Amino acid sequence: MLSKPQFELAMALLNGASRAGGVDEYLKGCVEAILKEASPLSAAAYISIESEEKLILVAEAGGGFDGYIGAFPNFSLMVRRAIKKKNVIYLPASEAETRDGLEVMAVLVPLIGGDRTMGMIGMVFDIGELLRQKQNVNFYQLSGRIIGSSAFFRERIAELEGMEKLGPEEMHSEKISSLGVLASSLAHEFNNIFAVIQGYTELINMQSPESKSIQSALSVIDSQTDRGARLIESLNVFVKGRDAKFQYQPLGEIVSDVVSMQKSVIEREGIDLVLKNGRIPRVLADREQIKEAILNVLQNSIHSIDRETDGRIEISTEYVDEKVVLTVRDNGCGMTRDQVDMAIHPSMSGARPADGSGGGGATGLWLAVAYGIMKSHGGLLTITSEEDCGKEIGLVFSRTELGEDKGARYEQSGIVFFGNTRILIVDDEEPIREFLSRAFDAAGYQVIAVSSGEEAVEMCGFEDIDIVFLDYLMPGIKGDRVFEMIKKESPATDIVFITGVDEIPGLNRLLDQGLAYILKKPFKIDKILKVTNDLIYKRINQGRG
Repeated sequence: MLSKPQFELAMALLNGASRAGGVDEYLKGCVEAILKEASPLSAAAYISIESEEKLILVAEAGGGFDGYIGAFPNFSLMVRRAIKKKNVIYLPASEAETRDGLEVMAVLVPLIGGDRTMGMIGMVFDIGELLRQKQNVNFYQLSGRIIGSSAFFRERIAELEGMEKLGPEEMHSEKISSLGVLASSLAHEFNNIFAVIQGYTELINMQSPESKSIQSALSVIDSQTDRGARLIESLNVFVKGRDAKFQYQPLGEIVSDVVSMQKSVIEREGIDLVLKNGRIPRVLADREQIKEAILNVLQNSIHSIDRETDGRIEISTEYVDEKVVLTVRDNGCGMTRDQVDMAIHPSMSGARPADGSGGGGATGLWLAVAYGIMKSHGGLLTITSEEDCGKEIGLVFSRTELGEDKGARYEQSGIVFFGNTRILIVDDEEPIREFLSRAFDAAGYQVIAVSSGEEAVEMCGFEDIDIVFLDYLMPGIKGDRVFEMIKKESPATDIVFITGVDEIPGLNRLLDQGLAYILKKPFKIDKILKVTNDLIYKRINQGRG
């Protein structure tokens, strides 16, 4: 939990980024804020030049930092280790210096931004502060992310300002490209920060349920964290535009949007439309593409109904055999087998009705588009029909959200025994590893945490791991490659991506290869525990438990 001085310091570090004229000025403001709030004997900021292991001093507060360096054994080696591991390091003075009366310690905080080390903050404290400062490790790790991300932001702004020398068109193109990189990096970094804040908020909430004042304060922190995450996502969409974006979507809401769009047409045609939305989990989908697929299927049904008959269309959703099924039934013209084949394979040869009724003509093309969209989502489009007997078109979604109420309870025979389940957490952020480890441990799971993909692959090679929660974007081997390596070592292990990025390249391929779920940062502890429970239940039912 952040103390009041720590919270004020974190806010000062964040606010300084908007006021500073450049990276050096920003870092100078940071060390001055640290000197004021954390009260070290001395503090200094270094920035990376050319490579992450070469640093140059850009700001100092309190004086004499360079003079203290000689008191610490292997200072340069420890700096390189802190930067390489991206972890906070505590360094006591050498025994010789201590005997001479210089009883001090150093805290080295790497500044991480945009998946690179921007520099380092060094602080010197009296040796008597060692125990208290070690208790602040998570706060220092968080501060390193805040300062590093903000320095990265200032660096990119300086690059954009330097583009003023380019021609208008070239400058605009470069700015959009740079802003896209900046937006992605900021989204990743700040979603990690939000995840840590939200995670520890929930842990405190779980430990202090009787205190209404604490509950109220934590509720404000939680809502503001959600707000920050939404702002970061909006920034990403604004800068980069909108490509196909897979997220867990409420299908019933999308259906209602489509029906509203077609309301005037349905009323004009005198068609009776019935909606039957069941209790279903959300589906992994691109919202606009699925909206187009549903619209095309609905238009097919509308145009197949003869105006001389009392038209009826029924749209229903249900959860069956771990799949969400959206069914559109109508009493219009039916479809022959050939027409069905042409609708889902428009390049096939065969008779096509000249009047465009049923599955031919434009209506057949609508179904072909919907079929293609469903296939790209790892789903199915099914058509059941007989000529002149209406038809039933099903959109089947196999990629559904875990940890959600699906309107059905687990059977008594499917009781889950948590104690046998082994969880592996893989994240380069120590605060995230810690709060997740504490949450899983409190829930009765066996939990192991590592900081890199290499360690995760090694762990799965000699330990029986049931579920891996894997950070997608880490230094070194990226999540998709780690996923493939773990699956090769242990095919039965379920893998869940935990990620602060909006887009995962090759997502469909990874899902086809067995990726179990994508959990977007920041997330609630209750959510990750429910996801775990669902995966355990599936493992037991499939005979893997």
